[in-house]
Amino acid sequence: MRLPWPLPSPLTVLHVTSGDRWAGAEVQLHTLLTHLNQRADIPARAVLLNEGEAAARLRASGVPVDILDESRLNGFQILLGLRQLLRRYRPQVVHTHRQKENVLVGLAKVLLVSK
Repeated sequence: MRLPWPLPSPLTVLHVTSGDRWAGAEVQLHTLLTHLNQRADIPARAVLLNEGEAAARLRASGVPVDILDESRLNGFQILLGLRQLLRRYRPQVVHTHRQKENVLVGLAKVLLVSK
């Protein structure tokens, strides 16, 4: 994916998804993030709720990955972890892949702003 023009400043992108399997959505995520990270002006990273094939393949492609393991963390702990990652990375774009991740990121953003 090549944009015909450079972006004026780095556009930081954070993708949040389950990552519990290696299927269509995960393959698309891998392809997208691998290509975005080849651009100096669009650093991208992934936050996955499961360690697995998607995480391994993303790392092997040089994509930074954070894991908030839903098999060990409850929903509140994941929410606080997302808030911490949003604070640390300050992404300009956050893309979620399912309703659960969308709700968690939305709540994390509200908590971040209200603090």
